[in-house]
Amino acid sequence: MSISTFHRTVLCLTAHSKKKLVPAEKLEFRPGAYAVICRFKEGKILLIRGKHNGRFSLPGGGIELGEPMVNALRREVYEETGLAIEVGEFFSLKEGFFYFDPEDKAYHVLGSCWECSVADDATIRGQDTDEGTPEWVDVFSLKEEDCHGFTYEVFQEFWEKHRLWKYRPAASE
Repeated sequence: MSISTFHRTVLCLTAHSKKKLVPAEKLEFRPGAYAVICRFKEGKILLIRGKHNGRFSLPGGGIELGEPMVNALRREVYEETGLAIEVGEFFSLKEGFFYFDPEDKAYHVLGSCWECSVADDATIRGQDTDEGTPEWVDVFSLKEEDCHGFTYEVFQEFWEKHRLWKYRPAASE
């Protein structure tokens, strides 16, 4: 998404995965922290299925003023999934412009994405939250049109870094 300097409007992605021009002065700056959690041997990535559009997003969200980034990441993932995470290395920084239709709010998001892990026996306890429902998603079937915002771009970078194709199960005979 980009800013038009002539009209000072911003092209935002809506909660319904459409595009909307929003006056720049309506944007709230929102730093965020997002987790990339993969069960490599199972070929699964933990994502949140959006309540408003059915598309997947990374677990995580906004950092509150004065809250350390890693604490915000742990809090957000726990709120959305019920999982306690181990925060690994910083992975990527993404920028997005989002318009949340239900509340008529627009955000300029800078999202820090972190590689995280959970215990092998950890079970999702998250319910259907304001954001959506947590799910372990098959990395071999995930498509760009299944994802919202910068989720697929982060997934592709993660796929390449870890060469996830090598975890594809062998075809049964």
